[in-house]
Amino acid sequence: MKKTLVIFLLCAGLFAAGRPYLGLEYRLQNNWEEITQMTGGHAGVYWGPFSLGGAAYTSIAPVDFSFEDDSYTLKRLTYGGVDIRFMPESFSFINITANCMMGASLLNFDDESPLDDDFFLMVEPGLELMLNISAFIRLGYGVTWRGTLTSDFKQQEEISGLSYNFIAQFGKLNP
Repeated sequence: MKKTLVIFLLCAGLFAAGRPYLGLEYRLQNNWEEITQMTGGHAGVYWGPFSLGGAAYTSIAPVDFSFEDDSYTLKRLTYGGVDIRFMPESFSFINITANCMMGASLLNFDDESPLDDDFFLMVEPGLELMLNISAFIRLGYGVTWRGTLTSDFKQQEEISGLSYNFIAQFGKLNP
């Protein structure tokens, strides 16, 4: 019980000492030579130029594709994980953020696909151009590259690829 309390107090102290934020994103990703619309976001705490938090994204429209002469409909592509960010000039009007999300993903299909519920690990580094609109609002555009690390899915290289992101961040961004 004491260890749990110490960990809780340590996390609460780190959170209170930092600047919490919430970022919402709309993404256009290239999967299976089709554009997939994704939505989601990230949340965390900034300490100086560094941020640690989490992120999660999910597709908002089905994607049709062919695999081994059969047609399938991807109902949902969902992924999330730990989100690490570095923003060296966070107080200037225009700034660049380097970020990397590491986590896991799940494919879910409408039909009886042999690929249904395939789980894989992924890493997604990226760069964002952010505009400080106010001390509590940032708008930006980013480019990320998602790479899959493990999957039973034979065409996992088609899950890997570029993503173009439109971002809105809210929170205690600048003191």
